[in-house]
Amino acid sequence: MTLSHERIVRIHDIARAGEFAFLSMEYLDGPTLHEVLDTVKKRGNKRLPYKDVEWVLEQIVPALDLIHQRGLVHQDLKPGNMMLSAPLSFPLREGRGMVKLTDLGLTVRASGKTHQDSMGRKPLGGTPGFMAPELARGSQPTPASDIYSLGATLYQLVTGELPAASGPANPNSGSDQLDAILVRSLDQDPAARPDSASRVLQEARRRPTGVVYFVQEGVVGKLQSLFYRKKGKAPVGCTPLDSQLGHEGFARRVHHEKSGIVFLLVAPCEFVRGSPDGVGEERERPRHHVRLPHPYYLAECPVTIQQWRGFVAATHFHSEAERTQMGITLDLEGQWLAHARAHWENPLPLLDTSGMEEPERHPVTLVSWDDAAHFNNHYGFRLPSEAEWECAARAGSATQYFWGDDPRDGRGRGNFGDLRFAGRFEMVPPNFPFEDGHLYTSPVGRFEPNAWGFYDMLGNVYEWCEDRYSQKYYQSKVRVDPVCHDGEQRVIRGGSFADGLKLCRSAFRWRAHAAHASCKIGFRPVIGF
Repeated sequence: MTLSHERIVRIHDIARAGEFAFLSMEYLDGPTLHEVLDTVKKRGNKRLPYKDVEWVLEQIVPALDLIHQRGLVHQDLKPGNMMLSAPLSFPLREGRGMVKLTDLGLTVRASGKTHQDSMGRKPLGGTPGFMAPELARGSQPTPASDIYSLGATLYQLVTGELPAASGPANPNSGSDQLDAILVRSLDQDPAARPDSASRVLQEARRRPTGVVYFVQEGVVGKLQSLFYRKKGKAPVGCTPLDSQLGHEGFARRVHHEKSGIVFLLVAPCEFVRGSPDGVGEERERPRHHVRLPHPYYLAECPVTIQQWRGFVAATHFHSEAERTQMGITLDLEGQWLAHARAHWENPLPLLDTSGMEEPERHPVTLVSWDDAAHFNNHYGFRLPSEAEWECAARAGSATQYFWGDDPRDGRGRGNFGDLRFAGRFEMVPPNFPFEDGHLYTSPVGRFEPNAWGFYDMLGNVYEWCEDRYSQKYYQSKVRVDPVCHDGEQRVIRGGSFADGLKLCRSAFRWRAHAAHASCKIGFRPVIGF
């Protein structure tokens, strides 16, 4: 069996010399993470910043997921078996290289009663301190034992110490989400650990709302958070807006007080993602069922200029377009170009926008994926996965648009590339066959919502998703809570005021670099469970 992935060190050959076996592998120019931690300690520190550790996790997850999808277990995950592909620089997340998984010599199959490693030997079970406790007791290796080793590795990176055999102390990494998922990954019971490496990464980025982890006398336990209000349960920092209750008694619609954003609850669901043959594009196929087993709160509308302004006032944050003066805007000739004066407060500096209504309620644009991540980190939000976004956009529909298959029925349901825009500028044809009343962006919530109450899911502005973009990702076998971690760019969905009926479909997928800032891209956040 071949394991080929950019995050796994390539093995060129396996050979023997007498009683010794050895691997001929790809050469990497960087240190192992064990050596990185040694360097950090020599500089007088004890641990890596949690953002660097999250970056390491993001780098390793695709490789570990592939190993598990092939029915294998690595069995010796540890900092010494993870290497940087480029020379060391700090912070790690801003370096030129990536993290690669090495030493697959102990890799075994995760099923059956007998096991041999990739060199034909009886496996040893891993390295003490990183090895799952059930392996030390003689149990067979499973993906859950790798999750334990992954947790121990990350725990050492954020604390400088190995977790205690009796149970880990609170890592105090600086991220409550990361602390919580590390504790779960290191549970003595394999069944209580996260079910995949992707789940570890996803939970590390989520704001916990149902379970709070605490430490008492060195033992980690759980307390069920009480978010009950007279109108139902709500996430911390949110107030229910009506008496409608959704999944497990949580309020259907809540207001996040600090950001001013209204969120709607999406219950666990299953939907059909993508487009059938003959409709859409190859990147949208094959059409397949996706299950989202966890509820989430998604913003009712895209983040507005007013809401972004509140974030800037609290943090003094400068966006990518402000720092680089390379924001993408539209000129009088309909050309998209970088301009020094284009930023979130002035997204269309080359056009007359004096007649735009309620400018503070327009969606904020000229914000990159990285900018959106800063906003979300400040408030404890995250971006939706591509699957979560499409589920909410479809709102139970299986048609091209949430209202059906006829684009003419989109009148009054969104701000699209319409007759007026097509008459003024060149655009990807065909346009929508009506006028929607807005040449550029429009105030959020101006048009009819979809069946679940979400506004502007199609049109107005594209929206950033958490996923990296892979044109062939739908061909993978991930069908439960899928998130793509491979690719140089990030996913954007929904189309914009400048896009016609092909690009404003529920299934249409597009992409942009994380540092890209455009006057037709915004975002809407998620509060996860």
